[in-house]
Amino acid sequence: MYVCSTPGQACACRTSPARQPIYRSVDASIDHLYSQSQSEGPSAGYTDEGVVFYLYAAPCQWGMLPFYRVYNSATHEHFYTAAQSEYDGLVANGWWPEAPPGCIDLQSECGSTPLYRLLAAKHFFTTSAAERDTLVGQGWLFEGIAGYVWTTP
Repeated sequence: MYVCSTPGQACACRTSPARQPIYRSVDASIDHLYSQSQSEGPSAGYTDEGVVFYLYAAPCQWGMLPFYRVYNSATHEHFYTAAQSEYDGLVANGWWPEAPPGCIDLQSECGSTPLYRLLAAKHFFTTSAAERDTLVGQGWLFEGIAGYVWTTP
């Protein structure tokens, strides 16, 4: 369900529900957990890295999509995507669907910033171009922009 579904009204509509913080945590296998709960990662043995960006709470507003989260119990890996086809493929292959931590924008608007997606054995997301460039220099594959998020509430 989308609220404020009038095309062209995206920024005017993005006042409710409010942006929520997304916390990033990392475990010993370099699996990163992105959650709206600061305690979720540490309670599962992850090290908290703090708030890394903000997403809008569901229901997703016009021009936004859920930032899907799935879990592989065999590898203990979490995966995130805004692509419905990627999400559906993973669920069909045994990944467990979890509640999306929020809604991501598919274009830069309303003060949003790119969320970069990288891969090296596991996926990683960052809003920092410097962090992206450092990881690419270390051999990570830059997969592109996953969508657009916010760096302030």
